[in-house]
Amino acid sequence: MTKHSTTKEFKSTYSYRNFDQEVRHNNRFIRNKASEDFLEKLLETCKKRIASLSLGDELWRAQLGCDWRPDSNGEDKFEVPCAFGPERMKPLPEKMGDGRINPRRIAYLYLATDMKTAIAEVRPWVGAYVSIGNFKILQDLKLVDCTKDLPKGFKIYFIEPSPDERENAVWTDINRALSSPVGPMDDYAAYIPTQIIAELFKVNKYDGIIYQSSLGQGKNMCLFDPNMAKIVWGSLYKVKTVNFAAIEEEMERYIVRG
Repeated sequence: MTKHSTTKEFKSTYSYRNFDQEVRHNNRFIRNKASEDFLEKLLETCKKRIASLSLGDELWRAQLGCDWRPDSNGEDKFEVPCAFGPERMKPLPEKMGDGRINPRRIAYLYLATDMKTAIAEVRPWVGAYVSIGNFKILQDLKLVDCTKDLPKGFKIYFIEPSPDERENAVWTDINRALSSPVGPMDDYAAYIPTQIIAELFKVNKYDGIIYQSSLGQGKNMCLFDPNMAKIVWGSLYKVKTVNFAAIEEEMERYIVRG
């Protein structure tokens, strides 16, 4: 990446959002000076947001669905549900669609810090089977932690704040973009900004990204090399309830007259 400036300060609290719009709608593969400057500043400021995983650390992965194994009651033969096997619990490049972090057909390993967060991330319905894998980290890893030192709440700035506040605002936007749930109707172009950022970290020898889960209480992790973790055991769970208690009306309702 070509260096265009010496300052490591973001120009605006809107720097990520400007980058998002530029690479989605204007210049994607041959980026302009503003986008290159943004990525340069991102690479510099990420040095303050490094987290480590250690050999043997425990993480979790969930996948919707199950396998079936033959069984018998002595008279009749039938099939019963069972967890996906170890091979199915690791991502296959040929089956990988576009994600918030991985481009299509490039396999990254998405994990969570706890089982409930991993299950929440696949958004199961009542009665759904969820295959769970318990994973162990195979070597010490260095990740970019997008959740580190972020302010609580949502701030609106009417004038540009201090450089530190601008930096926090940018990283808050990145963490929010990574945390946004991926839906089946999402336009893949929405993933391009975060895919570019992930690839920036990857080529600069970071092993993955940590970001907040918007669906569970824990955090999510994405490892750029799926072989940096192995599955230790797997099990099958069935969802009994889905809690929709924490919902609120987002905008003023409309009235149909006549």
